[in-house]
Amino acid sequence: MGFDCSGFVTSLLRQIGFPLPPHVRHCRDYFSRLGEYVEFGNHQTGDLVFFSWDSIRVSHIGIMLDEKKYIQASGTDGKTVNIQRIKLRPIKYLQEGAIYNVNPIGFKRIP
Repeated sequence: MGFDCSGFVTSLLRQIGFPLPPHVRHCRDYFSRLGEYVEFGNHQTGDLVFFSWDSIRVSHIGIMLDEKKYIQASGTDGKTVNIQRIKLRPIKYLQEGAIYNVNPIGFKRIP
């Protein structure tokens, strides 16, 4: 058994004893119901970072390690956790996995 991006974040937060509300399970829940929005450029280590396949709905979440890198579980195999570098550039061709490191749609800080 493994996890996807939301399961990975949930597991880490539970390990440090963060009290998660019962209704927060998916990356969309984290985006809409937990923490405070942080403007791009003001994000810090530990902030949640969100991505979207269609620029409308949240489809991926990770945790910032520094100003340009974050840790995430893509969920493709349920086992792999890796560090990605965030890239700010136009998406010309949607490549496998590219959505997970290009143009984040938001950051949130949890207390």
